[in-house]
Amino acid sequence: NGGRPPRLTDAGGAIAAETGTGTATEAGTGTDAGTQAGTQAGTEAETGTAAETGTGTRTEAQRATSPARGPRLRGRVLVHAIGEANAVPGISPGLVAGGGLRVGIVDVSLEGLWAAQRNIKITTPEGASADFTLFAGRLRGCVALTGRVVELAPCLGFELGIMQGTSRHVSAPSSRSVPWLAPLVGAEVRVFVIDFVAITARIDAAIPLRHPTFVITNVGSVTEGRIVVTEGRIVSGRVELGASLYFP
Repeated sequence: NGGRPPRLTDAGGAIAAETGTGTATEAGTGTDAGTQAGTQAGTEAETGTAAETGTGTRTEAQRATSPARGPRLRGRVLVHAIGEANAVPGISPGLVAGGGLRVGIVDVSLEGLWAAQRNIKITTPEGASADFTLFAGRLRGCVALTGRVVELAPCLGFELGIMQGTSRHVSAPSSRSVPWLAPLVGAEVRVFVIDFVAITARIDAAIPLRHPTFVITNVGSVTEGRIVVTEGRIVSGRVELGASLYFP
């Protein structure tokens, strides 16, 4: 017995060895698992970060490249029938046509106006008379104050043209043209039947800067006879009704 080591020692050593081995193995395994878990978590975190960064970058790029929304720009074409009063005595029918632009709630148009020929008779034995016609171009701007279907818009503008007068049934018939310059103030109502078609009604006052006066001379047997056919009026009134086409 004195020459053989105790088995308990061997067993204890075996247990110690096994325990050490087990501990080492388990520790190693745990370390590997932790490393793998850490690597996987890091990878996922990096992937997530990259994904988020990529998404964020794309969103910012999209925002940077998307145009800012501004006032809507549209073209406009219009045709109106007009009743013109007081440029010469009485009421003259006529026509207005033109085009322009609309930016947001502001309409600006360039238009042509024609007031049909009006005949004024003069009390003379010869039955003298005179015909008058108004031609004018005008620039007009309006600002819409109410809704999208029905709009009420105050307007300002300016007319530049000529008024032409022609004498008839006199000894020496003649024609004369005088400049017509008149600021405009008025209002416009638009009713949109559909998005690009509106029924339009207007009322305007034109205030001529120069008041045209037409005179017929050499009337009848009195060679120096002189009759004032029409004198300039302070205000000329306009009423219009028509349609406007907007595009696009």
